[in-house]
Amino acid sequence: LRLVEQLIRKLDAGTDDSVPSALTTPGLRAIFNNIPDESEESRVADAHAIDTAVKEVRQADWRGNFRKEQDIKAALADVLGDDALVEALFLVIKQQDEY
Repeated sequence: LRLVEQLIRKLDAGTDDSVPSALTTPGLRAIFNNIPDESEESRVADAHAIDTAVKEVRQADWRGNFRKEQDIKAALADVLGDDALVEALFLVIKQQDEY
C-alpha cells in the first residue's frame, strides 16, 4: 500500500526517479526528454538555457502568430545552433502550457 501511495505522489508531482531533480516544471522535463543523446548534466543545462531563452522572448498570444513564433525559434537557434533540433523542440515547447 505504501508503494502505491508513493507512486501516486510521484504521478501527481509529474516526476520519477529517472528525471533529475533540477527539472522542476513540466516544460523543463519535456525539453530535457527531447534533447538528443548527450550527458545528463549537459541535457539539464541545455534544458535550462532553452527555458530561459523562451521565457525571455515569448510574447502574449504567441501561438499561431508567425512573427512571434519566429522570435522564439530565433532564440532557440541561438542556444542550439541546429535547425532540425530547433524545429523539433519548438513543437514540444508549443505544447507546454507554461510557455
